[in-house]
Amino acid sequence: VGAGAELLGTTTGFPFGSYFYTHWLGPQMLGHVPWFIPPSWFALGLVSFDLASRLGRTGWQRIGLAAVFLTLWDVSLDPAMSRAFPFWTYPDGGFFYGMPLSNWVGWLFTGTVIMMGFEWMLRDRQAHSPLAPAVYLVNCLFPIGLSLLYGLWWAVLAGLVATFVVLYPVTPTVARLADSMRLRPA
Repeated sequence: VGAGAELLGTTTGFPFGSYFYTHWLGPQMLGHVPWFIPPSWFALGLVSFDLASRLGRTGWQRIGLAAVFLTLWDVSLDPAMSRAFPFWTYPDGGFFYGMPLSNWVGWLFTGTVIMMGFEWMLRDRQAHSPLAPAVYLVNCLFPIGLSLLYGLWWAVLAGLVATFVVLYPVTPTVARLADSMRLRPA
């Protein structure tokens, strides 16, 4: 699904808006999409589904939450990978570091389709990986760090908020840390 969406997106502009990959990410499928991009949809999609399964009780809740979690990862990813480093670009520009809003709509749409597949395959399995929150965090902190190094301050702030929104409800340690930071009357 990720490969199909990326090939469709880079050739037609649907569902993400007009964009293309530069040569920096290496060999490309059919000259459009770097080979490692589709596995990243799968890997972070699976992590997002794991995290959403901790909160969602119904299939549609899991699908919706997981698609949102996957899209929230892109909040930090896109500015770092299109502005800090020119791995891909949006020739028509957009409101958030040159990225159009249609990109996030495309992520949400593609993520929903991917999560429907995970729900169909994994709905009866309740096991969660203890590493899923850490994997999600590392995959968010890397582009946040790049944005920080390149002075993309709004991307850093938005990425930190997006990461917190995902990890707070699914990770007791993050929730405890946030609770301990609240001001309490003496």
